[in-house]
Amino acid sequence: MPKGYEVERSAVKRLALPKNAHVIALDERGKDLTTKQFAGLLQREAVFVIGGPDGLDEKIKNEAALLLRLSSLTLPHALAQVVLLEQIYRAAHNRFLLKSLQDLHDSVVLLGRTTFAAPGRIAEALGEHQAIVAAIARRDETEAEELARRHVRRGYELRLSAMAEAARAGSQHRIDSRKELSDKK
Repeated sequence: MPKGYEVERSAVKRLALPKNAHVIALDERGKDLTTKQFAGLLQREAVFVIGGPDGLDEKIKNEAALLLRLSSLTLPHALAQVVLLEQIYRAAHNRFLLKSLQDLHDSVVLLGRTTFAAPGRIAEALGEHQAIVAAIARRDETEAEELARRHVRRGYELRLSAMAEAARAGSQHRIDSRKELSDKK
């Protein structure tokens, strides 16, 4: 992704956004732009914010520098992300970026719920991302790779923990359901 652009996939808190960020909130009632006009947004550091199933909090929309509509239709947030990434690719005119973004999207869709739901993970991941970008900016390939591997490992650990928790909850639900059935007999 172009330097300075992030796509947030969880509940957004103003504290989690970079200071002085040009916040562009995606909203079905936002401004329609052509692809060429959208490319103009990439001339400045910005944060794109995509709402979840219930949309975005009104406070985030009110604080946003721009409300942007990707479609007149209501889109699931995963599809909105694909449309947004496609527009970033088109603006950047980079076929390698498209391949990377498509691979990322394919992986993210398979994962389901984001690890950003873990307490403190948004700030932690932001710090990890900033450290990786700083290593890249210093052209320290070894450090950037190590930091990226640590970041992925941490996400993997959180994902496994969330899956185990979901499995435990599912097992408890099945036990409770069986108990209800036996109690009714």
